[in-house]
Amino acid sequence: MNSRTLFSEVNERTSRRLRVARQAFTSAEALAAAGMTDADRVSAIVGFDFAAETVIRAVLFDAARYLDAKVDPKVQGFRPMLEAAAEAFRSDSLATDVPGRPGLEHVRNIRNAAQHEARIPTLVEVHESRIYTKDAATEAVRLAWGVDFLAADIQAVRSAIVRGYLNSAVASEDAGDLAGAMGWLHAAFEHGLTHGGENLVGPPIKADVLALAEPGRVDARGILADLQTSFRRLQVLGRLTAFGINVPTYLHWQRIFAGAPPLNFNGELSRYDGERDWPKQEVDRAMAYVIDAVLRMEQVVDDVDPGGFRHGGFDKL
Repeated sequence: MNSRTLFSEVNERTSRRLRVARQAFTSAEALAAAGMTDADRVSAIVGFDFAAETVIRAVLFDAARYLDAKVDPKVQGFRPMLEAAAEAFRSDSLATDVPGRPGLEHVRNIRNAAQHEARIPTLVEVHESRIYTKDAATEAVRLAWGVDFLAADIQAVRSAIVRGYLNSAVASEDAGDLAGAMGWLHAAFEHGLTHGGENLVGPPIKADVLALAEPGRVDARGILADLQTSFRRLQVLGRLTAFGINVPTYLHWQRIFAGAPPLNFNGELSRYDGERDWPKQEVDRAMAYVIDAVLRMEQVVDDVDPGGFRHGGFDKL
């Protein structure tokens, strides 16, 4: 990789901007992969476009701060913004234009048609937009700061337990154990949703609801199981809603995680013969989804570990 970059380091504010762009891209990518409605396709396009513009604005803010060239990071208009960023890249002879500019302009045109003309983008346009945005943002971030735009931002997660699971996933992926990586990612997500959810709405309902099911009846045990299943599903839906996690996307990943090796009581993965083969690209998408989901959880509750604190008055619900 070219060692020359436009800026010498990623400052805290830039890191936050890139994190927002990465999360927006990840959310849009999830919508693009989950079997979308018309509204989901529009939302995915808007998300890809927002992610790209956030990256370009981050370049302009750092250019205004660190480079001699006069740059207005708040310049109005999409094409003037791209031209200002192109000037920044040209100033150090790193590139003659914004990386992937034609693709970014194509994505903006699709977004404008959806937003201002009520035109629903096609599936092909959504997936093209994902590729254009990913390629442009990845190259722009590499040239500007020398970092990987889509690199797993594990350190942004506060929970040491979740970080441990995520680091185990990275180690498994590096060792070529993609099934193990998916198992650790599933464990990380379930830990956050379970314990973060309990810190939000309380522990699972443990009341003896068998009395509600007329315990003398022969089918009482089956009715009890149905009641417990209903309560569990209501709690899961409540948690997802409170955390701002898209339900169809959650179900999409639950179907995928169903084939991953589970976490046992010893904190290790239970391995078995005939495990599913996972494409590396799918593992990388799962990593991005899990980190994004846990960061959302940690915005709502102070802690996603057992016994954490309730946040924002949700304990009064």
